[in-house]
Amino acid sequence: MNNIIEIFSYPLLINEYKGSLVEEITFLNSIEYEINGDNSYKSKDTYILNNINLSKINGFINNALKEYQNILKANQKFYITQSWLNKNPINSKHPEHIHPNSFISGVFYFRLNEKHPPIQFSKTQFDMLKLSYSEWNKYNCEVFTPNISTGSLILFPSSLRHSVSLNTSNDVRVSLSFNTFIKDKLGSKEDLTEVIL
Repeated sequence: MNNIIEIFSYPLLINEYKGSLVEEITFLNSIEYEINGDNSYKSKDTYILNNINLSKINGFINNALKEYQNILKANQKFYITQSWLNKNPINSKHPEHIHPNSFISGVFYFRLNEKHPPIQFSKTQFDMLKLSYSEWNKYNCEVFTPNISTGSLILFPSSLRHSVSLNTSNDVRVSLSFNTFIKDKLGSKEDLTEVIL
């Protein structure tokens, strides 16, 4: 009998917001942006989830963070540190990156269509040998693109490399990104790893 054991997995949580986003999208149209490189823009407000107009989305995200904490079976709680909007007009992209000084990062999509480039996650470890494969699966792929739509929220480890390829559509792609950190202490006194936050 063959047993496949998955080890060192990265949990990627996708939750769907079921409420209306009409008021939030109206609010997004009033936001000021600044250039962020590669022809993309980020909101000048980098604590955007503190705005009362996004309180329902903030609550939805915080509930998902509790779910993620439960998936990890972590004793510590997560809280949102910074949050900002990304705007990708035609010929803009987000190069591959990670989110330093954060434990869990996330992206929420207020409006998404099939013409928008999706977020892609890249394998963190590099294979020493390059094999050829008859088909891609979760054991041999180097890039993963989740199936998302309007109202999707993705939570992932901040150390996971991700990117958004070039937007070749005439439709502006808008997303909300955020970082988190940990409440409570880390490590243990006995193991000499204790950090009190």
